[in-house]
Parts: sequence; structure tokens; C-alpha cells
Amino acid sequence: IRDRQQLEVLKLKQAQLTKLTTEKTQLLAQHQWGAQVPAILTDDQVEQLQEASDQQQRLATEQQVLLSKTEGLQTQVATQEQLVNQLEATTVRSTTQNQTIFWGVGGILLLTIFLPGVFKVGAIVGLLVLGYGWYQRQQVQQQLTQGVEQKAQWQQALAQLDALKDEQQTQAAALTASQAQLQASQQQTTAILTEAGYATETSVSVVLNQQNDLKRVAQLTTEIKQQTVAVATLQNQLTPYYQQWQFAQEWVGALQGSDA
Repeated sequence: IRDRQQLEVLKLKQAQLTKLTTEKTQLLAQHQWGAQVPAILTDDQVEQLQEASDQQQRLATEQQVLLSKTEGLQTQVATQEQLVNQLEATTVRSTTQNQTIFWGVGGILLLTIFLPGVFKVGAIVGLLVLGYGWYQRQQVQQQLTQGVEQKAQWQQALAQLDALKDEQQTQAAALTASQAQLQASQQQTTAILTEAGYATETSVSVVLNQQNDLKRVAQLTTEIKQQTVAVATLQNQLTPYYQQWQFAQEWVGALQGSDA
């Protein structure tokens, strides 16, 4: 009776061992783990990876915003530079034209003082022509803007351009700093993964999700070893029973043979 009970226990242990082995094999195949299974991360490593992952996501979002701002500022700077150049050209041209006419009129007035009476008439006519020309130029300039107003607009546009360039430099510096932080965080992640035996291209989220299965594989490995020892022990204990059973079969067979 005792031997039969042990035999039933052995069958149960063997079934459990088969079940445990099958589950472990399925987990290894699911994650494509070979003979070298990655190590289970410590609580500190899990915390570091989680913090690094959160930081990398935040930095990636931050860089998208900064990059968008930088591109927008680049477009604004180009547009503002074009406006400044246009205003600068208009302001310089207006100032130069007014100065030329002013000195021309002034020169003729001085000449009329020293010229004889006959020539004064010609000088006055010339003066009138210049005056009329100056009047026409003034009419054209007034249709656009006054010289002083143009200069003010140019100075204002130039100040806005300087402010945009300062902002552009600030955003570019922030983007560079964010990229440096992201690189340092990625290097830290790579170091932890390499130390634990994971492929460096494996994402942190995948690694963290694998921890429960890794713990289960470790538990299964321990239970398989225990069940293997238990099965071997029972088999050793049942060896006399197997021998008696084999002897009985042989004896019965011999008797059947002699009867024949």
C-alpha cells in the first residue's frame, strides 16, 4: 500500500514538473531569451530607469516645442531683416536727395549775390527750376512717408530685429542644453541596461514590463529544481518496488511458459 501511495505521489510530481517546465519554456520563447536570461533589476535600478524614462519623455517634448519656436523665430528674423533693409534703403535715399537739393539751392543763392545784374536773372531762373524740382520731390516723398518718420520706422524695425535675434539665441541655447541633458540621460540608461545584460536598443518600458516575467522564470527555475530532486528521490525509494514488480512479471511469465 505504501509503495502504491508513493507511486501516485511520483506521478503527481512528474505532472507538476512537466507543467512547470512547459510554462518556463513558453516564457523564454515569448521574450526570445536564450541560455543567457537578463538579470532581474534591483529596486534602485528600476527607480533609476523609470526616472530616466520620464525625464527623456519630458525632454523630447520640450525639444519639440523649442525646435518649433526656433524655426518660427528664424522665419521672423528673415522677414524682419528684409523689412529693415527696405526701410534703410528708403531712408538713406530720401536723406541724400534732400541734402543734394538743399546744397544746390544754397549754392545758387550765394552766386546771385556776387553775379552782375544780367546773370542774376539766369541764376534766379535756375533757382526757380530747382525750387520747382524740390517741390515735386517733396510731393512724392509725402505720398510715402516723411524722412523723419521713415527713420523712426527703420530704428523701430531694427530694434525689433535685435530683440528677435536675442530671443533666437536664447531658444537655441535652451535647445542645446536640453539635448545635452537628453544625451546624458540616455547614456545612463544604456549603462544600466548593459550592466544587467539587456540589449541597449531595448526600450525602458519593455525592460520594466519584463520584470514580472523574469521573476516568474526565476521562481520556475527554483521549483523545477525542487521537483526534479523530489522525483529522483521518489524514484530511488521505489526502486525495490520496481524490482519486485519486474520479478513478479518475469515469474508469472515463466509460469505461463511452463504451463504451455
